Order: sequence, then structure tokens, then C-alpha cells
Amino acid sequence: MVWLEPFIATVVLIAVSVTIATVIGIPTAWACTVLRESNRRMRTIANLAVAILGIVAFVPLVLHGAAWEATAGKFGLTMLTQTGTSTSASGNYVFFSGMIATAWIHGVYGSSIVALATLYGVERMPRSLIDQSRLDAGPVERWWKIRLPVAKPWCVIGMMAVAGIAVTEMTIADLYGYRTIADQFYLNYALRPTVSAIAWTTVLPLILALMLIFHWSGSSSGRVFQNESRRESVSSSENENYHPLVRVSALSILLAAILVAAVVPITGLITNLGREVIQADGQFTATWSIRLVLERVTVAPTVFASEYQWTAMIAAVTSLTSVAIAWPLASLGRRRDRVGRLIDFATIAMVCVPGPIVGLAVVTLFQADVPGFPFLYQQTILPTTISMLMRGIPVSYWIIRSGYRAIASQTLDLARLDASPVRQFWSIERPLVFRSLIAAALVSAVVTSGDLPVSLPVIPAGVTTVPVRLFGLLHSGARYQEAALVFWYVLAIVFVFGLLRLVYTTKTD
Repeated sequence: MVWLEPFIATVVLIAVSVTIATVIGIPTAWACTVLRESNRRMRTIANLAVAILGIVAFVPLVLHGAAWEATAGKFGLTMLTQTGTSTSASGNYVFFSGMIATAWIHGVYGSSIVALATLYGVERMPRSLIDQSRLDAGPVERWWKIRLPVAKPWCVIGMMAVAGIAVTEMTIADLYGYRTIADQFYLNYALRPTVSAIAWTTVLPLILALMLIFHWSGSSSGRVFQNESRRESVSSSENENYHPLVRVSALSILLAAILVAAVVPITGLITNLGREVIQADGQFTATWSIRLVLERVTVAPTVFASEYQWTAMIAAVTSLTSVAIAWPLASLGRRRDRVGRLIDFATIAMVCVPGPIVGLAVVTLFQADVPGFPFLYQQTILPTTISMLMRGIPVSYWIIRSGYRAIASQTLDLARLDASPVRQFWSIERPLVFRSLIAAALVSAVVTSGDLPVSLPVIPAGVTTVPVRLFGLLHSGARYQEAALVFWYVLAIVFVFGLLRLVYTTKTD
């Protein structure tokens, strides 16, 4: 069967990438907890590491692919691969290609998600439970035998998120020639879809969506999240009596995780920015210069001005539209629990739909015999925006939802008695969830700006975003142009992440 091999390849990718993410992510979460509960200097290091992990999770996957291609590519720090078709001098395939490269990038990227989700779950534990456990075990044993099992629902959600990315994303798999079901559909059936192709492409995401829904509705994670405003979480600043060797081990693990997730790929990008091959006396010599780095970084905003502008425009429009739709849904879900659960399940299902399927559905919609649809499809970014909403709405909804769950029920009950629904929504709820609205807009803008699988089938002619251009550069082998393009994009994402931190750390009157 034509779909059996991609199906098995996708299952293998899920298993390996989730394993890598878990093996790196859970010890990283433990290390962060140890350092956060140590002295002030260690706490500062841990908080900085958490911020770096947040940025790593914040950066779209296609940029991770570009960074690792710059690091482990044929013209990168190590001459291991030139995407999926690389061969050594003897004609054999080299190590960093195919499933290994794809799973490694997915796993390292996912490790930040697993680490942050696990850390979040650990730090949401009631203080009374921690105080009680101190009588039965030491701090290290207590973390692994008591705190981690209690935080298991959040850890599982992080692992499922990694699996979801592996089953719905095709850019990294396509780059390294590893044929997953999403990549198979994109390459062979995007223009001529069949019922069997759509069924095979959606079966694994559907299973994953059902697992997420049952996990969320049946585990303690949903109840913890819903009652979060009434929980007394563990203070990350409370010192524990850790042995010095434990602190050194935690610091080593954390530094190793940051090295793999951020330092090594960034070093590869910077190396490619300054690399130049010079021919002298019939010999080719590779050189590196800081002058070339500065020169290429300086001209990148001019060379790729169109890509940056279109990316910012599409991200802004999609972000604002997502918040405008998700905000009323979150408000409605907070008032009516049964409706809220249905919205939760619907947004989970939206995230699990593969990008090529989303693009195909929008293309099919605008090919209907409706006056004006051809113009909208060919001359506007409306189809692209609609496609991006499949990711933007769930992201915005869950962030705004968390803001609503932090509001005490008594406050909403009093508002319901004293104000009309419209006044309650705008005058009372809006100030209370204002930070969540800003955060939702920022996060959805970044997420949708880098969603290449969704945007590829519906991007209008003449419009090129950063991920689309980057995808082409990666396949064409244009290394320093790729690094220069990524540099400013990553810098913009770091800036947005800084704004996000500012939103949640600034005190309000």
C-alpha cells in the first residue's frame, strides 16, 4: 500500500521525537526546580534558562530546521548532510539525514515544551502536599517520586504536543527526505486529493486529538487548571536543603540542555553568516570573517524587506482576528461549563488537523462557483488568513481561557447581577483579562507567522513570507542568505517574547 510506509514512518517519528523530548525535557525541568529552590544566584540562572526555553518553544519549527541545517549541514559547522539527499565521498548516506535528522530536530524542539509543561505542573502543586511529603523523603527523592507523578498530566500534555507537531508538520520531514503522511499528502495529493489520501492523512491526528480530549477531560489536569485561581501553588523561591553535588548536577544538566537547544544551532547560524569560500591557486579555502557577518546582517532587512513586511502583515491580521473570535468563546466557556468543554474539545481538534489538509480545504472553498471568490483567492490574503486561524484561534483561546479561569467565580456572579451581558463583557471582564488578551495577540502572531504547512497551499502569487522564502533557500542550498533571513526573524521573536514577559511582570494598580 502506498500509504503504509509513510504511516509507519510517522509512527516511528512520533515515538523517537517524543522519547528525545522526554529524555531531555524532564531532567531539565528537575534541574530548573533544584536551582530555583537554591540560593539567589542559582535562582537567577534557572530563571534565565526558563526564559531561553520559552524562546526556543516560541520560535517556529521551520527556524529550528534552518538553524540545525546551518549547524549540521554540508556547509555548516559539521559536514554531515545536505538535506535528505546527502552522500559521503563513498556514495553512502551520511548520519544526519532522514529519520535521524527529522526526529532530532523535532525532539530537541519538543524538549523545551516538555520541560516547561513539566515545570508548570510541578510548581502548581498545593503547598500543603509538599509540606506533608517533606516528612517522608528528601528533596531529590520527593521530586521524582511525589512531585513528578502529581505533575504527570501536564508532562503528558507536553509529550502529546510534541507528537502532534510530528504528525501534522511536514517542513522538516520534507527537508530531510523523510516521508511522513503529511509530507506524502503535500507532495503527491495536495492538488489532486482523494478520499483515501485524506483519510490516511487525518487518521493519526484524529487519534491524537481524541487522546488529548480524553486526557484533558478525565485527568486531574483539567480540574487543576479550572481551579487554579483557588490553588496555593508552591513558591519557586523557597529554599530546599540540596546537597552541593545535586546542585552541580542540576546546573550541568541545565547548561547541557540550553547548549543543545539554543547555543549550538545559533552558533551554526552565525558561522554561516560569516563563511566565505575563496579560490586561490586552484584550491578552495573556507574562511570566516566578522566583517561578512555584519555586512550580511546589515543588508538583510533591505534584501528581504518584502518577506518581512508580508509576514508582519499576515501575522497581525490573523492575530487580531483570532483574538476577536477567541475572546467571546472564552467568555462563554467561563459562564457555561458544558459549552466550555465543547469549545475546549473543538480547539484541540483544530490544532490536530494537518497543515496541508487545512490549506486544501481553504483552496477548495475558494474554488466554489461564487462571484468574487477567484479575486479573493488570487489577489488578497483572505484565504491565507482563514487558514492561519486554524492555529491562531486555539492558541488565543487557551491563553484567554487561562485569564478567565484566574477570575474568582464570586466576581463574575456579582457582575452578572449588576450589569447587562454586554456591559459585563466589556466593562468588567475586559480589564480583568486584558493581559491575557495582549498575550494571546502576541503569541498567536508568532505562531501563525511561522506556520509554513498551512500557508504554502494558499499563499497568493507575488506574496512571499519569511517561512516560504526560507523553505526555498533551505532546498536550494543558499546558506548565508538563509542565515541572514533567520537572524532578524529570530530577533523579532525574541523582542515579542520580551514584550510578553513585560505584560505578565508589570504591576498594575
